[in-house]
Amino acid sequence: MTATLSLTSVLRESALRHPDKVGVVDGDNRVTYAELWQRSLRYAAALRELCPGPRPTVALLAPNTVEFPTTYYGALAAGCVVVPVHLLFTAPEMAHVLRDSGADLLVCHHALAAVGAAASAEAGVPLVTVGGAPSGGDAGIPADGAADRSTPVPSLDQLADTTTPLPVAETTAPDDPAVVLYTSGTTGEPKGAVLTHLNLVMNATISAFDANEVRHADVVLGCLPLFHTFGQTVSMNACFRAGGTLVLLARFHPDTAIDLMLREDVDVFHGVPTMYVALLAAASR
Repeated sequence: MTATLSLTSVLRESALRHPDKVGVVDGDNRVTYAELWQRSLRYAAALRELCPGPRPTVALLAPNTVEFPTTYYGALAAGCVVVPVHLLFTAPEMAHVLRDSGADLLVCHHALAAVGAAASAEAGVPLVTVGGAPSGGDAGIPADGAADRSTPVPSLDQLADTTTPLPVAETTAPDDPAVVLYTSGTTGEPKGAVLTHLNLVMNATISAFDANEVRHADVVLGCLPLFHTFGQTVSMNACFRAGGTLVLLARFHPDTAIDLMLREDVDVFHGVPTMYVALLAAASR
């Protein structure tokens, strides 16, 4: 008998147990677990049409908005390997990640459209956008990063809206690759660390129930970048594993973070030392 395991179980089980619980808060957008899982399955169906081959690799370039977990779990549900891309990389550095990982597709948030388009063109990787268009509309993204040439780029949201969602996630084995996380490359070119479904399910489970005792009632501030292992495992996956609420902050600023913590009754904060120092300074003003 072949063993099966998928990181998507982290989200799927909370959607089954707590369908009406708010799983993600993104500005004024409050998304329940049932809505998040169903949207992920719609993304999964669209990604299967875009990448029909076995175990395709999908790169994800997105800030801490609801589109990150939706695309992340949607790609996993489609049986893809997810490669989160560092938001502060330059276009050539992103292109290296796309080539090195063998990415079949780059899903790029509209907020990062210019650098994403330049990176995808340099690496020769197809591009789709996700998330709302920037203020003023979106007349097209330069196919090669240049300002004088633009071509229509498919929208994952639009494709998902016209696609029947997958009924269930694709079957994966415990040792199948799930996510490839790239190092910052401060001492050389970024290198990818391959994490399996078992790796990440156990990371989320241990973080939630052994290391931190995350509770179903917890409200977690998701201000650490989700493309990084700390934010991805401890803030997002562990929160979903316990059925908590993840309040997303796309860019950390201490004043904004404090206001958001007060407004949403946040009771869990994950950060690095510089964040704590900035919060203390902001609170003392």
